[in-house]
Amino acid sequence: PGWWQRLRLPKRATAQPVFLLIEGVLLYFQPDEVRAVLQEFAEAAPAGSVLVLDTMARCAVGQAQWHASVGRTQAQFRWGIGQMQELTACHPHSVAPSHGWMGVAMEAIWNPWGHSAPLYGLAELVLE
Repeated sequence: PGWWQRLRLPKRATAQPVFLLIEGVLLYFQPDEVRAVLQEFAEAAPAGSVLVLDTMARCAVGQAQWHASVGRTQAQFRWGIGQMQELTACHPHSVAPSHGWMGVAMEAIWNPWGHSAPLYGLAELVLE
């Protein structure tokens, strides 16, 4: 709570829009903490502000040991989404191709099961 003010980001009514990138952070937060971060952005950011964040499918929560680099750190994924619609006004982008043929293959296997959230992706949230 209070992260917007502690970072001395501009006040909603008097500021130009801002661009925020939260990558590799929220995946390690508890769901309630993620909701609080997103709500604070929605309440404090000036209109037109953009927040880009990475997402994981809910099935990846608790599975960090299988990730090539994260598994060695003993960190754990604690937040994931079931559907991209869980994030208001988002524009999902899959980043599977950046993980090579294995990322593309895993997402190809994943999508026919009817999941609407990529295993790992990016969401762009824009305040109107």
